[in-house]
Amino acid sequence: MLTLISPEERLSALQARCCDPEPELEAQTPKRLFQQLRKRLLEAHERDGVLASSWNDVLGLVKISPRPEKLGDHDVFLITGGMKNQHRDPKIAHLRRTDGAWFDFSVAVSSRRGPLRLIGYNFELRFPEPARVRWIRYDLSPPGHPNDARDLRSHMHPGDDDIQLPAPMMSPLELLDLFLVWTPLPERPQHG
Repeated sequence: MLTLISPEERLSALQARCCDPEPELEAQTPKRLFQQLRKRLLEAHERDGVLASSWNDVLGLVKISPRPEKLGDHDVFLITGGMKNQHRDPKIAHLRRTDGAWFDFSVAVSSRRGPLRLIGYNFELRFPEPARVRWIRYDLSPPGHPNDARDLRSHMHPGDDDIQLPAPMMSPLELLDLFLVWTPLPERPQHG
């Protein structure tokens, strides 16, 4: 007799593959990760020519909390690149690519016990009109978040806050490269 696992069990197994193993962070401290993220953005501006945001923009937008903050059961440092902007208002401070796409991010890391550990992130990339897909967001919810209980701790939103698809857990530098290099503007809608 053939026994099939339930859809819930399949989703749980998929999420386990998405989150295990956790990506290794090259940085050993929150401050070092902060420096690596700034450096990658500055390279994207100066060397790669894909980031329109200036050196001063990057220095002003990419920040780290001066001391750990409480996030659930974790003491975390928060690294931000622009302000969280789920209303997608272009007037709110953000990082901008040379093709007009714009993004912001936040990363929560803990180094309390042992090596630097990724606790959560939120990376959202927005595309200028009239792109068919207006935005995409990758989230890693903190352990214990309701998404974790739903086996969607690591997920992405393909242009709709109500749609969550399992996604691999990525390092912050992988996500920056995804936004800077590997995600071109969606094709413009064709008329006629």
